[in-house]
Amino acid sequence: AAGTQTRDLSAVAVALGPGSFTGLRIGLGFTKGLATTLSIPLLGIPTLAVLAAAQPHFDGRLIAILQAGRGRLCAQRFTWDAGGWAPAGEAER
Repeated sequence: AAGTQTRDLSAVAVALGPGSFTGLRIGLGFTKGLATTLSIPLLGIPTLAVLAAAQPHFDGRLIAILQAGRGRLCAQRFTWDAGGWAPAGEAER
């Protein structure tokens, strides 16, 4: 739909978790195969950092929360630093 070909990619990124075990395995396997086949870098990004990066700046702390399967929640605090959200500690499960 975007009119992009695989040859146009210079790198690929994948969410590392927390998240659905099966979903993470599929995502990691697919992107590793794609990056290896195209000989391009593969970047792993924590899922909660992806959620935080999508939020606009505001004064205060941001807490990213997601369901991790089997009724569990994961959360991580972020603070605004140098133009983006930076982790303020480890993810809590």
